[in-house]
Amino acid sequence: VSKENAILVFEAFTTGDFRYGKGVEIERNTFLRGNGIYTHYFTEDELNSLFKEWHIFEKNIKRVERKIFGSIYKMETLVFIAKINKNKKVFIHARHYE
Repeated sequence: VSKENAILVFEAFTTGDFRYGKGVEIERNTFLRGNGIYTHYFTEDELNSLFKEWHIFEKNIKRVERKIFGSIYKMETLVFIAKINKNKKVFIHARHYE
């Protein structure tokens, strides 16, 4: 729920992130990692579909290389800055797995 004219900033891991594919795949692009955390890795098409009722101001892929224990890893997220289109009601549903 948000105020009218609110702006949403959404940042999510992409399938280009170095952690993609690690753990047990429980559904397409969603993995249960060894630490018990469920992580979904989005594609740009998936996010475009999810935000189709929103006015997207900005969309960027953010790539960062991090050195972890002497090795370089590519971290990748997709950032959407959006505003709900006037006179639209949008519901985003997230599932939680037990």
